[in-house]
Amino acid sequence: RRPRLFIIIIIIIIIIIIIIITPKVMTPHVSLSFLITAPLSVCLDATETVFVQLFGFTSEVNVYVFLKTSMAPDQRELSKDSLRLNSQNNFQGVAKIRVRKIIKLDLKNKDLNHVILHVQSEGINRHLSIPVSRSNGFLFIQTDKPLYTPHQKVRVRAFSMNQELRPANRSVFLTFKVSVMGPKCIFDVNNGIPSMQNPFTIPIKPKLGIWTIEASYVDDFTTKAKTDFEVKEYVLPSFSILMNPQTNYISHSQFSQFNFKISGRYLHGAPVAEGEVLTCLGRPPAHTGLVSFSQLSPTGELDVSVNMQEVLQKHDGPRDLDSLVGSYLYVAVLLQEDTGGITQEAEFATVKFVRSPYRLSLISTPPFIKPGLPYNIQVSAVDSDLSMFSTRRRASWCHCQQISQRFSLVALFESADPSLPAQSQASLTLEAVAYHSPNQRYLYINTPLYGYSLKVGQYANIQVFTAAPSFLNIKTFVSSVDGTQNLNFLVTSAMVPSIRLLVYYILHGEGTAELVADSVWMDIKDKCVNGLQTTVAFQQRPYKPKENIQLDVRTNQGSIVALSAVDSAVFTLRPNYRDPVSTVLRHIELSDLGCGGGGGKDGADVFRLAGLTFMTNANAQPASSGTFSIQASQSSACVTGDMFNNGGLFDTSGQLSVSESLPDSLTTWVVKTVSMSPEGMCVADPVEVSVNLPLSVDVPLPYQVVRGEQLELKGSVYNQTRTEHTIDPSCRSSNSVEFHIVA
Repeated sequence: RRPRLFIIIIIIIIIIIIIIITPKVMTPHVSLSFLITAPLSVCLDATETVFVQLFGFTSEVNVYVFLKTSMAPDQRELSKDSLRLNSQNNFQGVAKIRVRKIIKLDLKNKDLNHVILHVQSEGINRHLSIPVSRSNGFLFIQTDKPLYTPHQKVRVRAFSMNQELRPANRSVFLTFKVSVMGPKCIFDVNNGIPSMQNPFTIPIKPKLGIWTIEASYVDDFTTKAKTDFEVKEYVLPSFSILMNPQTNYISHSQFSQFNFKISGRYLHGAPVAEGEVLTCLGRPPAHTGLVSFSQLSPTGELDVSVNMQEVLQKHDGPRDLDSLVGSYLYVAVLLQEDTGGITQEAEFATVKFVRSPYRLSLISTPPFIKPGLPYNIQVSAVDSDLSMFSTRRRASWCHCQQISQRFSLVALFESADPSLPAQSQASLTLEAVAYHSPNQRYLYINTPLYGYSLKVGQYANIQVFTAAPSFLNIKTFVSSVDGTQNLNFLVTSAMVPSIRLLVYYILHGEGTAELVADSVWMDIKDKCVNGLQTTVAFQQRPYKPKENIQLDVRTNQGSIVALSAVDSAVFTLRPNYRDPVSTVLRHIELSDLGCGGGGGKDGADVFRLAGLTFMTNANAQPASSGTFSIQASQSSACVTGDMFNNGGLFDTSGQLSVSESLPDSLTTWVVKTVSMSPEGMCVADPVEVSVNLPLSVDVPLPYQVVRGEQLELKGSVYNQTRTEHTIDPSCRSSNSVEFHIVA
């Protein structure tokens, strides 16, 4: 993604502000300036862009861009491009460079950790050392489900994309790891095509718990991905028990009255009507506490309200909130059918005791101020249990009309919840330093307010403020009396998932040239990269086991489509499992070489924080962070289930109809779809298929039994019709098992 992002910043978005000095202060000669920008690091076997821009030139100039191993006479030329700059292209252009894989031997011997960017033309002869990264592209791992029993087969797909977010035709190496055994490696013979071949068989007596899968390329690249699955001796439950708290935290406001809801629902969707509930509340590690008996409503729900002081009276430990901060409330639920014979239990420890229910954080607020220009501060208040990307997020906006001539700014923000004591209010301190300009020239990009996201296909309207001493006559691309400019540009699919807007100009003609700049990170809303679309639809109606279902998949590109499904009962056994397939764009975002929300302490620092290095004769040198660390982009996408056996893989030119027979199981299937096209990867919204029967029998069986063991099996018969039926249960068994039915 980095090369394309770089083009967006330099070509599409950069607005060049030309400063024209009045004759009274202009020097007799015309200053010739240049600016050459490149990524902070270059990736092995990825096309990188170098932007060259000339100022003050009137005749055509040929510019040559080289990528070399060094500036020594015996140097090796790795890549070369040339540009012809003239008035027709505004003396600006983009050169393409690439570190080819043919130098992999040098990289393996670590002889080439840096390359030299060398730019030559009439009047320009500059070079710059740039680090080389062997991290190229993205790997996404997909298993057929997140939970397995011993001796089951784990089927894995590995989606592979290069740095440009296109399919990477590379062989992938898979490594299965568990703490008590050595790694088991599998070579992906399908050369990166996601086919779920070569399954890994779990041993008969394995180490139970969490196993990990690591994916890496066979050679050349250091890109890695990791995901996990659990090995457990389990049987699928008959119904799910859920706890839905009003908040995932307990603070002063909830300490005297904390409300939550318990619900029971069969896997095919029907409620566990009027089931008997035993609830135990406490705190770890004792786990014992307040016990209550209740009954679910006809809709399978129960509202519970507790006083934490009464709960803690059952314990010998702490009994006030301050002593409990950081620990979790323990809730155990035992649910038994009202008329049936099935009983299940569930445990929850997800509600945290916190001192303040809020977390304050800055949104798109660079910690740099510009004297004489406005400064917008956006602070979000997020519930303590929620992430920064939650919809339950509130924002406050503070506008400083004009920053005075100061070197720093310290601002303190506090929540103002009247129901909380002072010690439970959240606080945040902002320390901003002044942008340094030797000529007192400043730029400031006014960021959009929280909640405003750029959308593909729409125009962005961004306001830019400028400031300079009053004796200068500044003319810009838009006439402005108050020093403000409105930038309008079309948001394209190539900008997903985010861009960095960089605005700069080079000041010349006063004897001291200067690079003046500002930047800001901006979020672009879309589901997939490169304008890709993938949707799944089916006829919404009740389905029966072994009945055929037709799924209609639509894509806007010729794609390989991977369909997979999972029994929703699996998620009740891994309640903390989070499917990372929905965060593909978040993982792609990790490839951004920039840092923070934007801005910088000076012009050079603005470029560094935007992920760029540069060469110029405008009295500026690239900012250095001391040591440069290159981190491999790691991501995982684990799609669960099978469709409905080994996972389906289909080739489609835009529309695909898949007919599958539903398994003989009363449950809800979660179907997920991932498409891989020449333009990249796209994940569709999951769909759910409910399978049920009007009359059914459920007898939960243990995971295993011992020869000669006697055990009692309890089950239930379900009648979901309006007609009364008489049921005569019977069962068949092998010669080694004997059943006695007690109705």
